[in-house]
Amino acid sequence: MAKASIVQLELGPMQNLSYLVGDDEAQVCAVVDPGWDAHRLIEAAERNGWKIDKVLLTHTHFDHANALYEVSRMAEGGIFAHGEEAGTIDEGVATTPTADGTVIELGSLRIRCMHTPGHTPGSQCFLVDDAILTGDTLFIDGCGRVDLPGSEPEMMVKSLKALAALDPSTTVYPGHDYGGTRSTIGELLERNPYLADALGR
Repeated sequence: MAKASIVQLELGPMQNLSYLVGDDEAQVCAVVDPGWDAHRLIEAAERNGWKIDKVLLTHTHFDHANALYEVSRMAEGGIFAHGEEAGTIDEGVATTPTADGTVIELGSLRIRCMHTPGHTPGSQCFLVDDAILTGDTLFIDGCGRVDLPGSEPEMMVKSLKALAALDPSTTVYPGHDYGGTRSTIGELLERNPYLADALGR
């Protein structure tokens, strides 16, 4: 079975991190959180020899979905958002709702959805191989805001506890470069105060 290739791109004015998750053998990829600059996302897929097959949304805030319409026209495999938010995108884009544990197939890859509400009701992370793309649930030095409409601080604590329970070697790819662009669960348990606080450390 192929191992996922993950390409990270910093795009837009808010230090957003978008991703391409690719299967080199099948020559397909999924775009995760196309917040800005569809051209660069499409160009990066082409440079890697991948066809964009799917779009995955960690949540539907504008800075994670601004370029959705343009990218979605290439994604014959569908657009995926958690069921709590799948109907909230005002782009005329049809979305497939996901739930906790939903598995999205991409070539030979299996991407598992992990519902992590708190920042938004439908926030989710994507587990693939030994990596997790955490959107605005978990950053390197923090976590997503919980003072916005739809945010729930108590749910964020539960979601952080669930992430903290993952294998310490799991690589974390956050949705913004707030304190860094990549780490591991084990490292974040030592340096991220929100993750430590969620466990009562």
